[in-house]
Amino acid sequence: KEVQQLVDEEHKNFVMAQDTADRLTEKLNIQKRQLAEAESVTMQNLQRVRRYQHELEDAEGRADQAESSLHLIRAKHRSSVVTGKSSSKIFVTEDDY
Repeated sequence: KEVQQLVDEEHKNFVMAQDTADRLTEKLNIQKRQLAEAESVTMQNLQRVRRYQHELEDAEGRADQAESSLHLIRAKHRSSVVTGKSSSKIFVTEDDY
């Protein structure tokens, strides 16, 4: 009888341990899945950041080019005129900006 009680107690402990192990395994699987999802979101965000950084660099380059073109256009609108009777130069600046 005593041996049977010990066997029953051990069986009960084994079932409890197995149940705990099953719950922990399930919890681990959930955490692994959550980690994989988080890594996926992280990679998507990193790709977005890289794309936006590239777009920003392109936009800055276009802005620099536009600014250079604007300076060139402004410089072309400034003209110097030499009078026929005098050898001095008359500078005409157009401030239309």
